[in-house]
Amino acid sequence: MTVTPDVYKTCPIYETENLILRLVQQEDAKDLLDCYSDKDAIALMNSDECTNNFYYSNVTEMLSAIDFWLSEYKKGLYVRFSIIEKANNKAIGTVEFFDEEFPHIGRAGLMRLDLASAYEMTSVITEIISLAQGYFPTDFDVQKILVKIKNSPKRETVFTALGFQPTDDFRPGLGYYVYHVRDISYCGLACALCSENENCVGCQNGGCEAHGWCKNYLCCREKGIGSCSECAEFSCDKGMLTKMRIRAFSRFAQVYGKKELIRCLHRNKANGIVYHYEGQLVGDYDKCQTEEEIIEMIKTGNKLFGLPCYCGHDCSKCVTYIATQTNNDDLRRQAQSFYKERFGLDIPLDKFYCDGGRSKNVFELCKECPFKKCCIEHGIDACGKCSEYPCKDISDYQEKYVNKCNQLEKNNDYRRNKNSSVSKPTLAPIDR
Repeated sequence: MTVTPDVYKTCPIYETENLILRLVQQEDAKDLLDCYSDKDAIALMNSDECTNNFYYSNVTEMLSAIDFWLSEYKKGLYVRFSIIEKANNKAIGTVEFFDEEFPHIGRAGLMRLDLASAYEMTSVITEIISLAQGYFPTDFDVQKILVKIKNSPKRETVFTALGFQPTDDFRPGLGYYVYHVRDISYCGLACALCSENENCVGCQNGGCEAHGWCKNYLCCREKGIGSCSECAEFSCDKGMLTKMRIRAFSRFAQVYGKKELIRCLHRNKANGIVYHYEGQLVGDYDKCQTEEEIIEMIKTGNKLFGLPCYCGHDCSKCVTYIATQTNNDDLRRQAQSFYKERFGLDIPLDKFYCDGGRSKNVFELCKECPFKKCCIEHGIDACGKCSEYPCKDISDYQEKYVNKCNQLEKNNDYRRNKNSSVSKPTLAPIDR
């Protein structure tokens, strides 16, 4: 077995929106007993080539198991991560992972996932496995991940949706599935997250049936380079690089590396950022207006896009924006009441839809935003970057409205102050 020294010297800590994965600790014993004394949970566990079936009836037995797992970790045999639910700071199960050269399948990582029955949910499993897909291949230096699925149609559905396929190349007949780690394509497409063909191993591995049409594939192969991001002529306008998302992905890979791009994309997926909407070849990244916004979204994992509007308004605190991103009709009604009570505007509920001031889908009152138009005409991406800033138009508007209206953190204030002297918001054309 090939040991990855860094992993066994300093165990990594992984984090998603709701969960933390870190090395199991003795203090986890009481929480983990809920999992390992749960016979329904035991029925789903993989005990192949293990010393017992993982059933423990008391804290003493659980502590003994944790001591054994830690001793195996010190020998560099495997890592046993506790899965911590952040909301309650509670260990809800474990993930075991190790890398090895297996007969008939080559170098791969084997993963065991043990969860208390109460957490055996599609959302939880998806969050854990998406994280593993993003980080384990690099940290354990593997190109395949193996997992055994038994007695669980739900797990079978989730793992299949995440790109795992049944295999008889490893322990035939025992219910193992394999995930082939897919690279970033030559142009910058994220083969690892692509939903168009779940059986495709990625264009870097010859997954596409025909490459004769792909200018980026042919060009990279001709130049003997691994991707467009490695090319001295990047970014040209060949083939897929005419698309903003793909160009931004390649630019990110050029600066931070392809492995970091894959890590970030999987982390973001675990946190709810969607690469492809169901049945479509576009997703959350395609809502961005500029390459810079896409890169910021990749880096931060922030679905609220990271950059403010042209005028300086912070979309991430806007009730209408948050209502859209969370599909929350209660927040839509809250925003509707705000505009009715404060400004006397009767706006239909279905008009409270916005993907951010820089997106293609903006709120009704912002569709003809003069500040966006002015910035574009001046070749800048924010009023604050203008040589004439602050002009009278933006000064007046910022003083009255920017980060002062319909914001989540101030919703308790507007009802108390609804009789204060505030004029109706207008976005008149800027006279230049």
